[in-house]
Amino acid sequence: MPAVSVTVAVTLIVASQIYGIERLKEFSVAGFYSIVPVSNIYFWLQSGYFDTVSQSNPFLHTWSLGVEEQFYLFWPLLLVAMKPRLLALLGGLVVVGMVFSLILADNHPSAAFFLTPARIFQFALGAGVAVLLTRHPALFAWDRHGSLAAAGIGMILLLSVFVNGNSSPFALSAVAPALAVSLVLCSMQGVTGRVLSAAPMRYIGLRAYSTYLVHWPVVVLVKMGLSGWPDASRIVLMLVLTWVLAEGLYRLVETPVRVTRRDSGRAHRFKLLTSFAIILCSGTLAATILSSSSQEEVVEPSDYVRADGHRPGYTVEELRQASRARARDGRVVLGCQPGDRHSFADFEQSACLARSVRGRSVLVIADSFGAETVIMLETVLPQARIMSASWAGCIPFYPEPGGNRSQGCQDMNSFRYRFAGESPDVGAVVIAANWQWWQAPESAFEYLNSLGIPVVIFGPRPIFSEQVINIINSAAFNDDLTPYLRVDLSARSAQLAEIVEGYENISFVDVWPVLCPDICLSNTTDGAAIYIDNAHLTPAAAVWLGRQIRDELDALVAALDAG
Repeated sequence: MPAVSVTVAVTLIVASQIYGIERLKEFSVAGFYSIVPVSNIYFWLQSGYFDTVSQSNPFLHTWSLGVEEQFYLFWPLLLVAMKPRLLALLGGLVVVGMVFSLILADNHPSAAFFLTPARIFQFALGAGVAVLLTRHPALFAWDRHGSLAAAGIGMILLLSVFVNGNSSPFALSAVAPALAVSLVLCSMQGVTGRVLSAAPMRYIGLRAYSTYLVHWPVVVLVKMGLSGWPDASRIVLMLVLTWVLAEGLYRLVETPVRVTRRDSGRAHRFKLLTSFAIILCSGTLAATILSSSSQEEVVEPSDYVRADGHRPGYTVEELRQASRARARDGRVVLGCQPGDRHSFADFEQSACLARSVRGRSVLVIADSFGAETVIMLETVLPQARIMSASWAGCIPFYPEPGGNRSQGCQDMNSFRYRFAGESPDVGAVVIAANWQWWQAPESAFEYLNSLGIPVVIFGPRPIFSEQVINIINSAAFNDDLTPYLRVDLSARSAQLAEIVEGYENISFVDVWPVLCPDICLSNTTDGAAIYIDNAHLTPAAAVWLGRQIRDELDALVAALDAG
């Protein structure tokens, strides 16, 4: 707690020089939960498709500390109560916990990532190895040359290169790494133990906790505060800062307050009091700095003047209103865009797929980009009925997404593609997606082409590493959102356009040049906000974007007129 308290305090103080007051409030809440520690529960409750609150939060990494501390609450009880049958119990926890986690990952991926019950099998596996090696040291004594460690390290290297936690099956992204590390631990009695006990490895290991605490705040704050720096320079700066801060935290906070067996009762009490003093002083200092940051000292969006003299002209509250309007006008509130915490039964088919009285309809197949796509199409195609079949966090490809997507997502994909092919009311299909996680199989394009109706695929749009309003408020912002792109997807537009050329009934609409003509824009040409968060469009921006690409939707118009 002393080390994490100091980390939270220093991070908030530095962040107060970079972010506006709204974002600092979010960081303060997350920092408090990091110290308690229940930040894994907090981030689970905040989690969403793009995790706009958590991905750029400097305390995101503390979720794993929360899981760890929660495990330690009942681990001593197991040691005492189940000592004679501890190995059997741990073995059962590994098997039962793994099955539970597999089921949870299929239906609630965010819960499977953040919550302690889904991680029990990993803790039980490590605890089981520790008990096994303590009680039966001769069991792995044969591995003097580190064969098990070599196999485990080889697995870790392969997994780090080929496995993506966003799209890979749960068994590969969560189970396999734990098994690989267990192999390394079982090989500690031979050469592996001597290598890992060498002075350089001990140096790293002793500072592992402090390094873990400071590394993510450094990454987040350097990226936000120095976005204009060359990438190579930023990486070097991040590495140097992480090492310096970790060394300081280890020497000045973590080591002095650690209680050891050699400590007398007086030393024990002194270190305990010192720990509480550090926690109290850190919290008081951070609170004082934050409370003294008056609204006048924080740049608000409505007061920010860009280099060209243009004012964005919107506030945080206006963005909140735009978010509510997007949910209403994009039909999210009607159940037309469920997400990972829903089952397929939560999709309101009668409201979202209502038949048109004027002719055939346009079916929107999308992830969380579906809401603004509905608003866009209803503006530029007022004569058409727009059906919505969207699912937040669900890659909209036929026949189903790969990897650890929820059961509701898989059910939705099977349904909406079948509906597109079987319903006589569907005259055209529009697909909008977060192409950052694109892994579209060829079968998806072949199926869409076989429908015999016009299919329009909207290309990638910018996705930023932070909510755009916070970027505008940051000290480093210079009128260009491009340095804040989470990943540049402009090349993927060309790739998609090339693939689509081979299909008669599919057309591609590239929206990237509209949103990022020379630089990535934060406002429309009318001065309205483009983004609600770090990727989703405001209703005004959806209307504006639709008008910019109106001429590229001729195939839809012709099909609907003919219908």
